Amino acid sequence: MAGPANHEMLALAREARGLTQGELEAKTGIRQPLISKIEHGARDLSDAEVAIFAEALGYPESFFYRSGAQYGQGTVCHHRKRQSMPITQLRQIHASMNIMRMATSDLMRGVEVNAAYQFPRMETDDFGSPQEIAKLLRQTWQLPLGPIKSMVAVIEAAGGVVIPCEFGTDKLDAISQRPPGQTAFVFVSSTAPGDRLRFNLAHELGHIIMHDAPAPDQENEAHEFAAEFLMPAREIKPQLAQLDLGKLTDLKRHWKVSMQAIIMQAQRLGAISDRQTRSWFMRFNQLGYRKNEPVQIPREEPALVRDVIEFHRVEHGYSDDELSTAARLTRTEFSAIYGMREQPRLKLLS
Repeated sequence: MAGPANHEMLALAREARGLTQGELEAKTGIRQPLISKIEHGARDLSDAEVAIFAEALGYPESFFYRSGAQYGQGTVCHHRKRQSMPITQLRQIHASMNIMRMATSDLMRGVEVNAAYQFPRMETDDFGSPQEIAKLLRQTWQLPLGPIKSMVAVIEAAGGVVIPCEFGTDKLDAISQRPPGQTAFVFVSSTAPGDRLRFNLAHELGHIIMHDAPAPDQENEAHEFAAEFLMPAREIKPQLAQLDLGKLTDLKRHWKVSMQAIIMQAQRLGAISDRQTRSWFMRFNQLGYRKNEPVQIPREEPALVRDVIEFHRVEHGYSDDELSTAARLTRTEFSAIYGMREQPRLKLLS
């Protein structure tokens, strides 16, 4: 292998497999104190050790010679999660997302992506509010009035990468990363219904546009951005008078968001009171709509990465074995992440 092994890749691979240093010692026979020194850069990682770790962790040896930074929450990585999660799960998910981002970036090298527009940086201090930023972004990207036809297509048209995957938990909906000098990546739950998928994507788009550093209220800001981006106040407010279940169902079909999101936007715009909002959510609970609303919105499927892989296959004549080598993944993992039928599954610690 050319160049020295990257000690950070050992920690990344171990965490992605959900192993502690002690458990890796049991699999390899390499002592935990030595593993700790290697991961902290206090001791070089030899080629012989790379072979041992590669076998134990299920990554090709080339993986450990990869350069590149990893990112976690509080840097350029944002979550959309509904509840607190154990740190061990978050570390494993972060590691897996970083590996997918690096592999996808490798596959996209040498392929020119013609983005129709770019992701601007727009902060609330400069533009006043998340709602105003959402309005301006729709104008900047020249999006037509009415519902966003496809959130996936909007993000991909800006050169962003959307990757569906199973997070292995229902406590996490989406993660976005926008590393310096790279395009934006959004990892979304492959099991979320279509309406929630669209809101998750709009939420993460809000982070990508507004937040390059942690902010105390950034989750609420991303939520407000998503609501305005998907349901512009000027257009939807006249439709929110005299709401009933039938009208909510029609609005859901039209705007392709959940009835719960519509109720929250109605409250935000003053179309219903706080008391009415509570009443609606009590009714949703009684009807079982909090988890399973009527009217299914079709899931949107990403096309950009699929098209990049197909370009390599057709134009460059690459086999999947060659593509997996380029991505520095095993053939099995390459298929799990990029196969047209399978989605990457994380085996999280209990």
